[in-house]
Amino acid sequence: MRIVEVKTNRERAAFRDFPYKLYKKNDQWCPYFVHEMNHILYHGRSIVYDRSQATFFLAMRDKEVVGRISVGIDEELNAHKRQQHAFFSFFDAIDDQEVGHALLSKAVEWAKEKGMLYLKGSVSPTNGDDFRGILTEGFQHSSYFLMPFNFEYYKTFFREWDRYLEYYAFFQDINQPIPPSRFNLMKRILTENLSDKEAALITDERQLTRAFLDGFFYKEGYTIEEVNLNDLSKSACDLYEVFSKSIPDDWEEDLMPFDYAQCEQLVKDFKLTLPPPLCLGVYYKGKAVGISAVLPNYNPIVRKMKGRLFPFGWISLLSSKNRIKEGRAVILFVVPEHQNRGISALLVLKLRENLKRLGYGKIEFSSISAYNTQMIRLAEFIGCKRYKTYTVFGKSLIDRPLTLEETYGTGAETMRRFFKQRP
Repeated sequence: MRIVEVKTNRERAAFRDFPYKLYKKNDQWCPYFVHEMNHILYHGRSIVYDRSQATFFLAMRDKEVVGRISVGIDEELNAHKRQQHAFFSFFDAIDDQEVGHALLSKAVEWAKEKGMLYLKGSVSPTNGDDFRGILTEGFQHSSYFLMPFNFEYYKTFFREWDRYLEYYAFFQDINQPIPPSRFNLMKRILTENLSDKEAALITDERQLTRAFLDGFFYKEGYTIEEVNLNDLSKSACDLYEVFSKSIPDDWEEDLMPFDYAQCEQLVKDFKLTLPPPLCLGVYYKGKAVGISAVLPNYNPIVRKMKGRLFPFGWISLLSSKNRIKEGRAVILFVVPEHQNRGISALLVLKLRENLKRLGYGKIEFSSISAYNTQMIRLAEFIGCKRYKTYTVFGKSLIDRPLTLEETYGTGAETMRRFFKQRP
C-alpha cells in the first residue's frame, strides 16, 4: 500500500470517483456535486481552496484506490483567527486501519513540513457547514442536503485525536405539535403583554404567532416577511448586514465573515433552490435584523443523478423544488442587539407555519455548534430531537499540548467560558 500525490488528470478523476465505489451499496450517502469537485480538483476553485495552498493524496493498493484525503492551509482564516493550523478534507477510506492511518499520517507529515502547529478536519470546502466534520453519531439516518455521511468505522481512525469542534443535527416532524409544557411556557413568554383572559384563548401555534405579532412585534417597529429574492441587491445587502453583525470576533467557529459577493451568490442560490416562504427576514424600522432559511432536501434527487448537474441534471433538480416535502433548516441569525426579544422563536414558529402550508413533514436543523447553547436550547424547547453528531477532529503537530490560544485563536476565550460552565 502506498500514498500517491495527485498530479495527473487520471489521478484527479480517481480522487473524485472513489466515494462512488466505496458507498455503492449505501443509500444514506449522497455524492458531492461533480462539477464542484472538478472545480476544486482541476482548478483549485472553491471559497476555501481559493485562499489555500492544498495537496490531494490517494491511497493505492496495487492499482486499486483504497482511500483519499486533501490537506491544506487556509492562510486567510489563520490570519483572521491568529492560528497556525492546517486542515484536511475529502477524507475517505475503506475499512482498514492501515489505510486510514497512512492517509492521516501523510496529512500530519505535510502539515508539519509547512510549520503548522495543529491539523484539523474534516472542514467544509465552502466556508460553510456543508460537508463539515466526521459523522460520529446517527449512522442509521440518511444525510440531508449538503450534509456529510460516512461509515461508522471512520471514527476508529481518530481514537488518538482531539475533538476540536462538534456539531449537532436535530430532527423534527413538524406535523407533531410542540409539546404542551413547552408550548405553554412559550405562550407565557410571548404573550406577557396580554391579559390572562386573552392568553387563555390561544390554543395553537398559529394563534400564538399572531398574538405575538399583534401584541408586541408590530408595535415595537418590527416586521417579518419573505425575503424578496428577486431583488438581488437589497437581499444581498440585508444578508450581509445580518451576517456581519451576528458573527462575533471571538466565535469558536472556523468560518470567515461573509463578504458581499458571497451574500450575493447565496441569494442567487436561494432563488433557484427554495420556495420563497422558506426564506424569512425580520426587519426593525425597515432594517434587516434577522434571517432564517430552510432548503428542500434534494438528496434523493442528487443520488439518482449521481451528483451530475450537467448537462440535464439541473432540470430534474430544480423541477423537484415544489414536490419535495422534507427540508433542512440551514440559517437562523439575529443580530445581537435584537436577541432575547423572542425573534428566534418567532422565526421558528413562522417557518413551521409555512412548512406545514407547503405540505412538509420531516425537518432537520443542522448543523448547530455544540457550543451554541442558545440555539440548542431553542431546538430542544420546540421539541426537536438531537439525532446526529459531527466531529471536527484535531491533532497537535508539536511535542506538547497546545494552549487554548494556539488551538482556538481568537475563539479561545469563548471556549474557556464553555469549558468552565460544562458539568
